[in-house]
Amino acid sequence: RSSIIEKNQALCQAARAAGRPVIFARVGDRKDNLDRAWAQAIRRELPIADDENYLLEGSWGAEVVEGVDVDDNDFQVTKKGNSAFGFTPLHRILRNLNVTTCIVSGGAVHGCIEATVREGVGLGYSFVVVPDAAYPPDSLIPEVLGTQAEFMNTEEAIARLRPVQ
Repeated sequence: RSSIIEKNQALCQAARAAGRPVIFARVGDRKDNLDRAWAQAIRRELPIADDENYLLEGSWGAEVVEGVDVDDNDFQVTKKGNSAFGFTPLHRILRNLNVTTCIVSGGAVHGCIEATVREGVGLGYSFVVVPDAAYPPDSLIPEVLGTQAEFMNTEEAIARLRPVQ
């Protein structure tokens, strides 16, 4: 796990150094789960007791993981389901920044990364997915996403980050 954190920290630092935006997509739900974008049947099975609040707004599970620093100029979007685009201002932020290609890392492959890439491709974005900086790092990301994204390791993705001209 610490290797994934270190790789994501390195990606964030390289993006900032190149003048590229860094955007964190994190989960933050209401205690009653009424704002979650998951199906009703799944929502009913999720624990909402006080001791089971790890994805609730303000809880430890809704924060950016310790070891990955958030800069004052970074963006954070709070998602309610798997996709970082679903019910968030991410699409508007990317358009305002004139971003056309996104480097995606850090999240759960079968869920968050997969859903974000699939929805983002439909919105016209290109994606670079960094499997060694995602969870689990040995997942089958290329097989899951097929030709919807380009795949690079952390070092290759960092090398691709050129300064904004």
